[in-house]
Amino acid sequence: LGDVSIAFHRQNGPFTLIPMRDNNGAHQTSLVWSEAVEDAMRIKGLAKPDIATMIQQITHGIVGEVLEIGYIAAFPLANIDCNRYADKRIILAGEAAHILPPIGAQGMNLGFQDAAVIDEILFEAANLGQDIGGNDIMRRYNDSRKLDIHTRAKATDLLNTSLMSSLLPMQFARGFGLFMLERSDFIKSNIMRKALHPLGKTPISMRE
Repeated sequence: LGDVSIAFHRQNGPFTLIPMRDNNGAHQTSLVWSEAVEDAMRIKGLAKPDIATMIQQITHGIVGEVLEIGYIAAFPLANIDCNRYADKRIILAGEAAHILPPIGAQGMNLGFQDAAVIDEILFEAANLGQDIGGNDIMRRYNDSRKLDIHTRAKATDLLNTSLMSSLLPMQFARGFGLFMLERSDFIKSNIMRKALHPLGKTPISMRE
């Protein structure tokens, strides 16, 4: 895998391989595996060699032979958003502020964007001698993140629905979109840029 994350888009949801390193620097892979609730509980209860066999079948051997499986956790997919992201001298970022289905790493990207926006707002406020926990700062952060988070949450939820839909028009639209994404470097680069950066003004720390 190198440093490349690979996602298989299946009707039951994403099956995503994420390259990582352990505490000793050795290579390992994190797996995000979505299934229907009943199937997820059944798979979680299987012996690890059987799970390893399933992984190799789904990935068509792209990760080679699976010899070791670590800790397995199961939790329901969710799309959760806050009404406010900052109030009373408290600012929420990352999954404290929003939870998205694990598609396209949009939850992680939003967390990076949250951090970049917080950094810029607080830095400017401190330079101007303002109270960095004041109501004006809280309001500014809320206003700067609300549209971005809501828009990406809706888009991610729509994509997740399209992956699990058995309706032919939805499958055709998804397939055509993925085909165009694969064929066009222009579309691909612009989609990636939009996915990484917040809507509207890009914080200085995220500019190329």
